[in-house]
Amino acid sequence: MTYTDCLHLSDGCVHYLEARAIDCLGNIGPIDNETFWVCGPSGDSGPDITFIEPTFGDTRCDRTLEVIIDAEDDETDKENLNVIMWIPGGRRDAPTLYYYPEYDPAKYGDEYFHAFIDLYKYQDGAELTLQAIAQDEDMNVEMTIPQQITVCSTIVWDQWMQRGWNQLTIPLGGLSCSGEVKHALASIYNYVDSVFYFDGSSWSSFIPGEPWNPWNEIQTGRTYWVYITKENGLRYYTDTHIPTVNITYPNNDDIFEVSSLTIEGNASDVETGIDQVTISIYDNETGEYWNGSHWTLTETKNALYGFRNMAF
Repeated sequence: MTYTDCLHLSDGCVHYLEARAIDCLGNIGPIDNETFWVCGPSGDSGPDITFIEPTFGDTRCDRTLEVIIDAEDDETDKENLNVIMWIPGGRRDAPTLYYYPEYDPAKYGDEYFHAFIDLYKYQDGAELTLQAIAQDEDMNVEMTIPQQITVCSTIVWDQWMQRGWNQLTIPLGGLSCSGEVKHALASIYNYVDSVFYFDGSSWSSFIPGEPWNPWNEIQTGRTYWVYITKENGLRYYTDTHIPTVNITYPNNDDIFEVSSLTIEGNASDVETGIDQVTISIYDNETGEYWNGSHWTLTETKNALYGFRNMAF
């Protein structure tokens, strides 16, 4: 005899199966039994997810931190898992910031999920918490244990600037060479509509692009009201780290017998883009400078303009 009726068994449970036979004369045979565990595939089991990098308690000095997450599920292929990472909101008025890690073995050379966080926008010593979830095709969700890290950077102050009015007080030491508004607010300047300051008796303002501004310098320790136009807001961070420049060609003591020469090099900045690079070309024998078209006794700095990393 073969039993053919359907059995509906629950995932994640221990089941006890018992059978015995009775013949046509009513004789009862011995009981046979089995104990077994049902673990799928009905879609009730959740995926596994864990952080590979960074590890809990890490201090990270990366300009951009590469976060590596491992997620897998017995019933859903990795490429079909939905993995979301976030930094919980609250610090310096920041909202919860979401990231969507990418799974691409051909690109990254592994079977992990990768996301990137710009740590250079956070002040030195900032403590961040990373959390992530994985969701399989059956809508089961599992969450990681919160991962805490400490930022190592050159930033003295950072804070979130929402769309609309924001109070900004840059602490002492928060600015380096220039307090000019364009420089002091370089990380958010493209989204600044106006800046207001109250001196105790009256308000005054700075409007980008206007020629009649009564002042053009941000001072540390003072409180300013800054209106931001970016829809979802952005992070303000100070820029106290000097840029670097490197001439790659020509080299010291090179000798050329040519009428023209191409100068090559690169410039970069840890925190913001490069506004310009100036090149001064001096003739040691005549005491003259090259101004871009001819030699002159007037000291000349030829300007180049670029972006975050500049090649010239």
